Amino acid sequence: MKRIVILIIFLLVLCSCSVQEKMSTEIFTERFSEASEMFDFEDCEKIYGENSNIVIINDKYGTEYVFEFFTDENNNINKISFACTQTDKAENFVVCLREIIDTYSPDENADDVIMSLTENGKIRNKFTYYETQWYSYASYSDMNGMCFFVKNKKFIVPSTVEFSLKPNDKSGF
Repeated sequence: MKRIVILIIFLLVLCSCSVQEKMSTEIFTERFSEASEMFDFEDCEKIYGENSNIVIINDKYGTEYVFEFFTDENNNINKISFACTQTDKAENFVVCLREIIDTYSPDENADDVIMSLTENGKIRNKFTYYETQWYSYASYSDMNGMCFFVKNKKFIVPSTVEFSLKPNDKSGF
């Protein structure tokens, strides 16, 4: 009898060990702080909006970064934008990307994403995209700065564009 009870408890504990997909800005920043040695979210500027939250933060080297978290009506993050204007800190920026991916999409292979978005350890100087089954990633870099975007496709319903021509409209072709 004891074995059956222990087995049931073990199965319940095992089933409850899953990755939390939905997270608020506060949960993300808490987990990101634990994963990153570069940031302390205690001393940052936070701006809360209706569908987005902006966090302006300096790393331990004094480099300023901006996070923008796009949220749904329940304050769960759908998309994250991350940017920095100091292009000479590209290596630190890429380290941050890995930490963002590991925090926001822990089931994804961060190495694959980073390798697709970077070239020689830096963000490519063109728009670069990478998609998995559940996430879309994008990055861009130029002389003015670097940016990175991640979107959870589970929480964002793809929009469809209505056709502008009606079946009886004539075209000049």
